[in-house]
Amino acid sequence: MDRMIQLMQHQIDVLEQTKEIYVPIHGYETKYTISNLGNVKSMLTGVVLKPHIKNGYLAVNLYNGKPKHYYVHRLVANAFLDNKNGLSEVNHKDCNKFNNCVDNLEWCDRKANLLHSYIHGKKRKGENHGMHKLTIEQVNSIRCEYVKGSRDHSLHALGKKYGVSWCTIQAIVTNKHWVNVNG
Repeated sequence: MDRMIQLMQHQIDVLEQTKEIYVPIHGYETKYTISNLGNVKSMLTGVVLKPHIKNGYLAVNLYNGKPKHYYVHRLVANAFLDNKNGLSEVNHKDCNKFNNCVDNLEWCDRKANLLHSYIHGKKRKGENHGMHKLTIEQVNSIRCEYVKGSRDHSLHALGKKYGVSWCTIQAIVTNKHWVNVNG
């Protein structure tokens, strides 16, 4: 018994959004295509390329005589998103660097991209930053000691005491680094 299924408009919209569409990649028009879902396909073999991770993002190597690496999110943005303002960066709206669907990407400038990361808690700060040399306790001690203002508590002396440059100490006491540190 055949029954016809009637879809509601919002269901049709969802199906349209998930439909995969491939377009040629600029500069590789006869060799590779990119889809709105972030898949790169070889036109020669019909095989979807397996991306690798580079700097935390999915990337592929495309060949046109010699290999060249490309980030998948930038390929998708270049192919499917209008960049009429000439913005330089592509933001992942959901902060998932592996979600390269066109609906998850937007062109932005550096400032907007960093702000988005900070708002959503993706930027590492303080002790969570991979390059930190100081602890929260040390930073709070530096701020307290510097306020005392004696020669033993100068920027240079504190830098020497804690094993960092005087510039780092200055950035800490002026709240340019280690902002919003709870002691």
